[in-house]
Amino acid sequence: MATIEYESNFFAEKPRSFRVSFHDFIRNDPDTITHKFENMQPRYNEARGCYTLNFYGRVHKASARNFQLVESAEEGMETEEMGDCEMPLLTHGKISKHEFNLDYRAPFQILCAFAVSLTAIGKKRVVG
Repeated sequence: MATIEYESNFFAEKPRSFRVSFHDFIRNDPDTITHKFENMQPRYNEARGCYTLNFYGRVHKASARNFQLVESAEEGMETEEMGDCEMPLLTHGKISKHEFNLDYRAPFQILCAFAVSLTAIGKKRVVG
């Protein structure tokens, strides 16, 4: 099982941010988190006037629903110590008007990757 937490961003003044946590249901311990991921923050591109991520040619359309997930840094861990953590483990991006591309690798499995993808393309709902 996984928990997906989106930060509120009602006025869209910054790129949206979210976290994914995998829980250990194999050992029947749902309180234990085995993996934590967060979306890679896009960088502002002055020339284009928007936020961008490098999808290595796999994404062709700009969209607020494009994202890449990387493993979360442990508290106190420096970027140099993280090693391969900045390499995306899951990428989700728009390739045409009604199509998105989803790439993933371990520790993601198809069901978890697809569930994260569905939350990204779902309609926004305001909960009071």
